[in-house]
Amino acid sequence: LAARQSGQQQSAWQGLAAVRCCSSRSSTVTSADVKQPGHGFMSSGRIAAMELVAPAAIQKWRELLGPTDSDQARREAPHSIRAHFGTNKTYNACHGSDAPDTAAQEIRYFFGQAPPVGKCDLGRNTTLGVIKPHSVLDGTAGLMLDCIQETFDITALQLFTLDKIAAAEFYEVYKGVLSPGEFNAMVDELTSGPCLALEVADRDGANPVE
Repeated sequence: LAARQSGQQQSAWQGLAAVRCCSSRSSTVTSADVKQPGHGFMSSGRIAAMELVAPAAIQKWRELLGPTDSDQARREAPHSIRAHFGTNKTYNACHGSDAPDTAAQEIRYFFGQAPPVGKCDLGRNTTLGVIKPHSVLDGTAGLMLDCIQETFDITALQLFTLDKIAAAEFYEVYKGVLSPGEFNAMVDELTSGPCLALEVADRDGANPVE
């Protein structure tokens, strides 16, 4: 994963301020791409490459990752990603760029000249999916993303925290269709924590809404 510094001030770092994901079909690294000894595991299966955007993103992402050696991470940063999910210094769950120049290089490697964060792939047949806060908070969002990618390409993904005004506007089409109690319950759920908004495209060119 590569982090890009953002000049815009944001109220808080919420794990993923913004993220761009490469297509699941183009996220396989071959053995020819891996130059460093001991890193052949990078070509052992599919990976998820993401561009993270936030003020001081590189530093914040590396702090969240923890030390490169997973055993060291468990001793020194027990709440870090590598402490929880890493096995050793090689199988350490995630990668993080160490400087702006390497971040730029690694972002270009995976995303090429793709549009910047915030530009969706509206030229294709796409639809919106939202993973709601209760699924994000209970840790099942990753399993849902795996299921989605069995059928669809995820062409854009971003984490949002909505207030009640924004959530009510998003659900406006349901006003008058649902009872006030049901409508308010939907708004309360969507504002109970972070949600993941996804743009998905059908790989076979069919209408993804169907």
